Amino acid sequence: MPLPAPFPLSLVRRAAGVACACGLAAGAWAQPSGLSPLHGSAVVQTAGNVTTVVTTNGAGTNRSALDWRSFGVPGGSTVFFSQPNTASLSINRVLGGDPSSIAGTLGSNGHLVLVNPAGIAVAPGAVIDTAGFTASTLGMSRSDAIAGRLSFGGKDSDRDFASKSGSGRLEVRGQVLARNGDVVLIGADLETDSGAVVQAIAGDVVLAAGHSVEVTGRGLEGILMQVRAPGDRAVNLGTLRGDSVAIFAGQLRHSGVVQADSASNVGGRVVLQASDAAEIDGSIEASALAHGGSVLVSAAKVTLKAPATINVSHAKGGGEILVGGGWQGQDSRVANARQVAVEQGVLLTADATLRGDGGMVVVWSEQSTRFAGTILSRGAGGGAGGRVEVSGAHSPDVRGTVDVIGGAVPASTTDGKGKGKGDSGADGNGNGADRSGNSGKGNGSDDPGSLGSSGGRGNGSGDDPAARRLPGHPFDPASVSAVALVPREAQPEAVQAALREPAAATDGFIQRTSAALAAAAPSDPGDASQRKVVVNETQCAVVTR
Repeated sequence: MPLPAPFPLSLVRRAAGVACACGLAAGAWAQPSGLSPLHGSAVVQTAGNVTTVVTTNGAGTNRSALDWRSFGVPGGSTVFFSQPNTASLSINRVLGGDPSSIAGTLGSNGHLVLVNPAGIAVAPGAVIDTAGFTASTLGMSRSDAIAGRLSFGGKDSDRDFASKSGSGRLEVRGQVLARNGDVVLIGADLETDSGAVVQAIAGDVVLAAGHSVEVTGRGLEGILMQVRAPGDRAVNLGTLRGDSVAIFAGQLRHSGVVQADSASNVGGRVVLQASDAAEIDGSIEASALAHGGSVLVSAAKVTLKAPATINVSHAKGGGEILVGGGWQGQDSRVANARQVAVEQGVLLTADATLRGDGGMVVVWSEQSTRFAGTILSRGAGGGAGGRVEVSGAHSPDVRGTVDVIGGAVPASTTDGKGKGKGDSGADGNGNGADRSGNSGKGNGSDDPGSLGSSGGRGNGSGDDPAARRLPGHPFDPASVSAVALVPREAQPEAVQAALREPAAATDGFIQRTSAALAAAAPSDPGDASQRKVVVNETQCAVVTR
């Protein structure tokens, strides 16, 4: 969906023709009414279907705080907050007990906060276009509004409002855009509809479902969930885009699209955190400037259903995916889950796509882990395969596939010679062919039988995707230094013992894997598309470089 153009200054100037000090007359196009400034001042100006609220910051501050009896934007109308500068903040509390319906266009050149415990709804086709935007159905106390503290749902937050804090729903079915800041949506019951697009161009997108929330600064670290109950609910059916994206809730469901694509190395993070249950069947992508992104999924019970995809691949190296816990359950960033289920048809990818190592993927629980999905953490351009762990404390049910093959040098080289896919031979010799069809003979390794490296070198500018992978087995000892396949109940002692002898662990794992592949895919075990690890329900794969 294309971004809307910024509000033209000429529109604001034209709206300055008619003004009143406190609210709008009955029958006006836009519906904000009953203005009462708390900090700083404001003048409401109306011209046709355009209403402009010109704010003045309080002395010595960069903010204003305004109370309204009611606040809405009907379809076909515009309400624009003209603030002193783009760094200014305007806090707006709606006290009268009626929900705020945004059906037209709500905009500001600065940062805008809208608080209405009766409910906030952004209708289909509506647009919110600001420098930064926060909406809350948790109340804010008068003293916090005056002081500019973004504290919602505290003990004094209901005192001025006709509706109980958090009693209304916050629903987004249109578009919310922040051009130079964060988008933060707060309430006990949040939902973004399938047609919704919530985007922060130079900031983060946060959905925070709880009973008491404080915003202490920019980004994910600036969200403090003080009180969160199991019934607090956040549902994303739409599209969330930002440098980083987070959803915090008691009950969390993600069935839409999350894209965290940062132009720096600071962002590129996705955090889905529920105190009780998290259910995911949507897509998640995360990347930063120089590496793959980071996706952390945690809850007491985590379920990933088809067709869920999580992708942290990057040209320079894969990122990290932590589902239910971190490596060996010892990552303080992720609360360990009690139960994790990754169903068939779920794809977790942390590949290097051009040159670099695969990333890290962990699926962990303290009690029950069921894994039937697919994990890809492949190296490229000479990079190593990644690190993968699938663990559960009590006989994990592991039926999925894992691919952590390392990457060969890319086919295209400066001298025009590329490495092609070859037919395996007992002595390692084979014929190679590049993508353009030029063929040539070359020598592989001299390992006997099926353990021999295959392929050769063909002349030309070939770039066969299969040639980007190391030939031969699903795992090549040159690219993966340690692989352990052990029962979960034997960890961590058995894992650590295996990793102390990486060569033996790797060789043994490859032999078992080759046998499994021969039964599962006898056609061509050397084909890149067949380089999978098959583990049964009694075993757990732990892979490190």
